[in-house]
Amino acid sequence: MAKPKKPRKRDILLWAVIIAVVLVAVFAVAELVEHIPRRRGEDPRSTAQTEAAESDPLTDELNLSADSPPIGAIPAGEMESAGSFTGKYNANIKNILVLGIDKQELGENDSYRTGGQCDVVMIVSMNLKDKTYFILDLNRDLAVPIEAFDTDGSSYGVVNEQIALSYAYGDGGIASGRNVIRTLNWLLSDDIDFLGYIAAPIPIIGKLADAVGGVEVTIEDDFEGVDDTLKMGETVNLTGSHAETFVRARMTMKESNTNSLRMNRQIQFMESFMNKVKTTMTANELVDLYSDTLDICMTNMGRADIAKWIVNSYNYEFTGFHRIDGVEGEKIYDARCTYEDPEVIHQLVQELYYQ
Repeated sequence: MAKPKKPRKRDILLWAVIIAVVLVAVFAVAELVEHIPRRRGEDPRSTAQTEAAESDPLTDELNLSADSPPIGAIPAGEMESAGSFTGKYNANIKNILVLGIDKQELGENDSYRTGGQCDVVMIVSMNLKDKTYFILDLNRDLAVPIEAFDTDGSSYGVVNEQIALSYAYGDGGIASGRNVIRTLNWLLSDDIDFLGYIAAPIPIIGKLADAVGGVEVTIEDDFEGVDDTLKMGETVNLTGSHAETFVRARMTMKESNTNSLRMNRQIQFMESFMNKVKTTMTANELVDLYSDTLDICMTNMGRADIAKWIVNSYNYEFTGFHRIDGVEGEKIYDARCTYEDPEVIHQLVQELYYQ
C-alpha cells in the first residue's frame, strides 16, 4: 500500500490562504445573533439585538405581515440590470462569493425567511491570465435591490433593502446563496459569473485567534466602556474575547459605531491573521482548521473545487481590497441604510471587471 503523501510546504501555505480568505466571513460577522424570526407573520426586517440591551433602531420589532408584499415591491421579471459597460467582460476573472451569516449554526430549513443576515459580503475575484486577485467588500447596510419571498418561497418581487437581508429571505441553503448572487448581479453587473458561494456562521473568534498565538492589530477606534484593554493608539496581540470584541463590536461603541469603521477593523484583523497562520501553525493544525471550517459552512462548492481554486491562485499577486461603502442615509423600516451613487458603482465595476 502506498504511503499517504505528506502535505508539501506549498500546500500548507495554500491552506493558510484559504483559511484567511474564506474565513474572513467568520471573523467579520456582525454582533446581531439569530435575529431573523421564524414564525409566519413576522418579517426578516425585524431584528433582536443580543450584544446589549440598549435601544437602537435595528432592535425595533416591526411586526410586518408576511401575508402582504413589502412596500414598493416590483415584479422580479421587470428588474433592470446594472446597465451597459464599455468593452467586454473579462472572461479571465473567476469569482467566489464569501458571506458571513449572523447565526451560530447554518443549515437549510423547510421555510424561507430563516436564513439569517449576511453581515459580510465579499467577492474574491481571480484573474487567471494576469495571475492576480482582489477582494471586493460591500457594506452590509447598503440599500440594494433584493427579491423578497414569503415563507413558502413565493416571490413578492424586488424591493430596496439592506443587502444583509438578501440571504435572510431564503431558506438558509442554496436559495439564500442564490438570492445574494442575484442581488449582486442586479447591483453590479449581469456579466459577473460566480463559481459559487461559501457562507460561514458566527465562530468562536477567540479560539481561532488563540490557535495562532494571538493576532496583532493597532487600535484605531475608541473602545472605552466596551473593552478597556483595547486602548486607542496601542498595538496589541488579540486573544480570546478581546479578539471577538475587536471584530464584532459596533452598536455598543460610543463613536466608532458605523459598519464602515468596523469593516476597517475586520480587514486589519484578516490581514494580520493571514500572516500569522503562515508562520505559526503546523501542517496538521492547518488541515484540522481547514476541515473544521468547511464542516460548519454552507456552500454550493465541493471541497475539491475550493481547494483547486485556492491552489491555482496561490502564486497569484494580491492587488488589494476594493470597497463599496456609500454614506449613511434615510432609514428603511427603521433600519439604518447606506447609499452609494450608482455612477460610482458603475465606474468601479467597469475598472475591475471589463477590458
